[in-house]
Amino acid sequence: MLLFQFLYHTLIKKRCKHQFDYSAYEVNGSPWDDERNYMFKRIDHVALDVADIERSIAFYEEYFDCKLYYEHLTGDGKKIAYLRSGDTVLELVNRDARGMNGFHFCFETDQFDVEVERLKKAGLKVLTEPHSTDAREEREKGWRRVVFSGPDGEAIEFRG
Repeated sequence: MLLFQFLYHTLIKKRCKHQFDYSAYEVNGSPWDDERNYMFKRIDHVALDVADIERSIAFYEEYFDCKLYYEHLTGDGKKIAYLRSGDTVLELVNRDARGMNGFHFCFETDQFDVEVERLKKAGLKVLTEPHSTDAREEREKGWRRVVFSGPDGEAIEFRG
């Protein structure tokens, strides 16, 4: 916990204050105060755009011991594959002719509605409104997802 507080105050808050107002994330001076329930539990997955999804699945399975555990097609026909390495998930998104379009990272939360409302009130831009999402495994049944924009336009998803 102390490491995260140190990093937040020295690397993020002091250096980036001029770029983004972090006050919406602070409770009693820090987003990691012990009195508050944590906003997010962990990073759920990191997504990468790939040119050839089958080649990438084979690559990560062979060289990094990842295991394919779920695949699906999006509404527009884009293939997505999920590989597991321990409790970490790598999401591979088949790149289309437009180039990079799937890169993002995703947090997991137990307080989905509370966090959506908090981030909207803080003025974060919503890229994809909250909606139901397919369960990749049993514990995810009934989950929803939302995507916000970060200060540099990065896509920040969270599920729960």
